Amino acid sequence: MTEVKRQGSVAGSHTSSTMTEMLRRKPRIFLLMASFICACAVTVGVLGWQLTLSAGKENVSQLIEEIEFLVSNQVSNYLLDSAQTLAKINAMQAEMFRTGKWSFATPERAAETFAAQLIELKSYRRYTTSMYINTYPSGYQVGYNYGLDANGNTQLRWWNQSGMTFYTYLCDTNGTPIGSPIYTDTSPGNGSLSNPGNNNTLANAVGGNVGVNLEYPLGEAFGYTDTYVFAGTPFKTAYYFVTNPTTGEQVTFGNDWTLSFISLQIQNIISIVAFPIFAAVIECDTGTVIGTSSQIPLIQNGTILKINEINDPFFQDFSKFVNTTDHYGTVNNLPATLNIIASFIGEYFPGTANWFVDRKIGGATWKLGINAYGLNGKQLLFVIYMNVDSVESQMSTLSNITGYMMIGIIGGFVTIGILFAYMISAQLYRVVSQIMLLKDLKFQEAIGSSVDSKGHSFIYELAELQKSFKQLVSVFSDLLKRNSILMSKPTVTEGMESVDPGKSKLGFNATGSKLFAAWKRGPTAKPSLRTTEIGSDSVTSPAADIGIRRPQPIQTLVEDPIRSATGIRTSMNRVSEESSRHSRRASTSQPPQLDLTKSNPVQRTSQPPLSESEKE
Repeated sequence: MTEVKRQGSVAGSHTSSTMTEMLRRKPRIFLLMASFICACAVTVGVLGWQLTLSAGKENVSQLIEEIEFLVSNQVSNYLLDSAQTLAKINAMQAEMFRTGKWSFATPERAAETFAAQLIELKSYRRYTTSMYINTYPSGYQVGYNYGLDANGNTQLRWWNQSGMTFYTYLCDTNGTPIGSPIYTDTSPGNGSLSNPGNNNTLANAVGGNVGVNLEYPLGEAFGYTDTYVFAGTPFKTAYYFVTNPTTGEQVTFGNDWTLSFISLQIQNIISIVAFPIFAAVIECDTGTVIGTSSQIPLIQNGTILKINEINDPFFQDFSKFVNTTDHYGTVNNLPATLNIIASFIGEYFPGTANWFVDRKIGGATWKLGINAYGLNGKQLLFVIYMNVDSVESQMSTLSNITGYMMIGIIGGFVTIGILFAYMISAQLYRVVSQIMLLKDLKFQEAIGSSVDSKGHSFIYELAELQKSFKQLVSVFSDLLKRNSILMSKPTVTEGMESVDPGKSKLGFNATGSKLFAAWKRGPTAKPSLRTTEIGSDSVTSPAADIGIRRPQPIQTLVEDPIRSATGIRTSMNRVSEESSRHSRRASTSQPPQLDLTKSNPVQRTSQPPLSESEKE
């Protein structure tokens, strides 16, 4: 027996080595997917963060203007609503007096009227701090007031006047005065409109020093005073002069705002803003303040200060602002300048629109917002300052926090993306590993024990690919086995007459000999064949090969499946042609004689020479 070793293809080995070298330079799909996910996550995250920050910084000014607009509107709405409420309270009291339900003609009727006023004062404390009357023509002031003690606690007080001396008493909850007066003020004045003293009739008359300008001859008049100081406290009062047509009584009803009362409401409104902010309401006719968020004292030596006299950086800056242009006049003519500003705002910023200006105070940038409203013929300016630097600083802090959060989100997304890429890569590698097993002719390991179940991916498309691939490998493996069977040399039984390959004119290959042996055995006989194992490196055959063509190495079939398949079809065609030749020769010659009793069951008879056509 001689051993024929399978020779590897030099061209195939060189091609395989070249392909392996090329594959080493190719990136894996895991790296491609992971890189793509990382690039997308970082780009989208950082770009979105920076765009949001940039847009936020660009809109800081607009944000501050919106906040100032809301605060200004809320303060103005509160003041206007409170002013309207005071007017309604005065009108209601005047109606009660005009119809005779209230009267001060006798001490008993006066006590009933003051008791009714105390009930109303308790109900309307949100809008006013005082309810009282000024007698006419004597001008005495009598009524109730809620004041503050040194600790800021609210106290119910009783006001009374005798001549030009004013008295303040503490009261119990029923309005009864307790003990001695806690405050006494005697101010006789000189009986003129400019110096009326404690004569409230003169102070409230047309041309009086409080600015309400009540026209007493009309029998009924209403108005608001300018801000003034009374008993050490700044006030702004709504007055209503009325006459009882039945009794002929005449009286002026008064309801007060105090500067501290209005300031407290302003402080409550701006407390919801998280940034440094300042607010004030300025009276244009006097240049004084009727309410502010500042804690700076506004009264000095019994006189209320004008805005340019107040030791506060915001009031000082606003004073400079209204006098920076000659168009607004000088600080010595502050009321006129403030009224010009109010007119300018009314013309160019009508309605609720604000006039916004950037200002520098103490090295910081502030946004100044100004709006103007009229109150019973008197102009009021609503002034708001807000710190721009503080808003930008807080926005930067929030941006840094957002950046850290974005880093965490990007990290989590990238981690999940890498795990996803690894999972997909692992599933694809299953298919690649099966192809690599097929390359090494490990068919059983490639297809597994079951084509339908082993090692399938959980991804539908890959599972279908594996299923089809395993079926293809199974068919391909079966094809190789059949090819090996067809190309193997048959085993001839003893007694068969050997044929010299050199003398044979047919030149049968292994396939032709196998078919001829099968024909000689008969239809029920099975050829005895030797099968070469798939995947072996060599094919062993007897040394005296009787003209049988040796099978081609399996390596060639595996390395070039298309060429091998073409060779198989060509071989099968040759087998068919040679079988036809055997059939024709058998029909013209004597069939072989088989002696089944002898030890050699198959003997070959002499064969006639082939014709020229058969040789061809």
